[in-house]
Amino acid sequence: MIAAVALALVLSSTALEEARTALDADDWPAALAQAEALTRQSPDDPETRALLGEALLRAGELERAAEVLAPFANPEGAPVRGWVALARLRSAEGRDDLAAELYARALAAAPDDPHVLYWASGSLPTRAEVIAALERFLAVGAAQDPDRLEGARGSIRLYRALGDKPVWVLEERPANGAFKLDRSFRGGDLVNISVPIALGTKRSRFEVLLDTGSPGLFLAHDAARRRGLRELSEEVVFAAGGSGRHTSHRGTLDRLEVGGVRYRDVLVTTSEDAFHPSLRARGVLGLSAFEGYRVTLDLGAGEVTLEQPPAEPEPGGAPYWTVAGQMLVRAGVPSGASGLFLLDTGASRTLLHRGFVERIPGAKVRGDARVQTYGGARDDAIEVGGVVVQFQGAQLGGRALHASDLSMRSRLGGVEVSGFLGLDFLTARTIVIDTRHRRVWLN
Repeated sequence: MIAAVALALVLSSTALEEARTALDADDWPAALAQAEALTRQSPDDPETRALLGEALLRAGELERAAEVLAPFANPEGAPVRGWVALARLRSAEGRDDLAAELYARALAAAPDDPHVLYWASGSLPTRAEVIAALERFLAVGAAQDPDRLEGARGSIRLYRALGDKPVWVLEERPANGAFKLDRSFRGGDLVNISVPIALGTKRSRFEVLLDTGSPGLFLAHDAARRRGLRELSEEVVFAAGGSGRHTSHRGTLDRLEVGGVRYRDVLVTTSEDAFHPSLRARGVLGLSAFEGYRVTLDLGAGEVTLEQPPAEPEPGGAPYWTVAGQMLVRAGVPSGASGLFLLDTGASRTLLHRGFVERIPGAKVRGDARVQTYGGARDDAIEVGGVVVQFQGAQLGGRALHASDLSMRSRLGGVEVSGFLGLDFLTARTIVIDTRHRRVWLN
């Protein structure tokens, strides 16, 4: 009897290690299947629960991950990777204070674990501490994902160049505001929305795309240089078009003004070739510039309204999560398959992940497609028929959709992304985004 129990424990430990190895190799479907099987055998085992929560997080099942990982908010007896997984989830929910506490526990318990160092580094309070954590990650994590290693090197270069200089310093923030959207149409279809901003040293207004799918400010390098760019460092931007890896530069500009909101010492990413010549706009501005507001994008009327969010969350709507700067919502298809999608006003057309298409009964690949994105055309894009995408009662179907391989974006962000909800899905609608309570309404 004792020997049988010991053998069962050994087999369980081996299976747990195999699942962890699969997850670290980004074979999350295998890891998730193994974690669910182990959980059925040992539902109260903390290591098994931590593995299941982490696998659910990577699979984009954030709601289930929240239930599984909730007990790890208690500091007693939790596995280190359980703390890290819960911290990542809290960060995605916008609860950065709770995330920082969990990361601090994990770092104290495992200061030389490359997994802990990589994920926890961004929560540290000073740039010097971030640099030290990332340098330690590079020293002990030589076998880690090469793209993550390169990303860490780029962050170190940037933070060293910045030193203690503050960026995105808020100088003016009205209680409420409103401004017009410039809309561009092609064949009657809305293909991009843009806003005029004051930027850098020039007094003239400058047109940038308003992109809910991007964080911060991205500019064509020549446009940034003409507005007084102070260059700081070079880095690689991942998960865009073309090869998926693009050399970019980071720097600062004196100011940014939009909708009555004004910043100084704005950190900007620039690129020599990321903006297609057909675009009038020479930059992209994310919604992070309006953090703290209740933002209403009326795409039909071409207006943006900024208001103070209510003290308590309003009923209805849907949650959104922010992962690697991406605003993610849960959308799906009538058959029941669902996933996390970028709510992406920077994309003219809705785009599906090819892995998600494989889960949709009746989906039919019709041939190759040309999809133009930041960084160039996607060379693996296909056209797919027989798919209807739905979110908050809205649907898009009846015509071919595009699909591409989004696995690099998912791998680096650590959460499965099933597609982008583009302007063809959102056109003529009103999008309300409560950035305080992380809720979104599509009317």
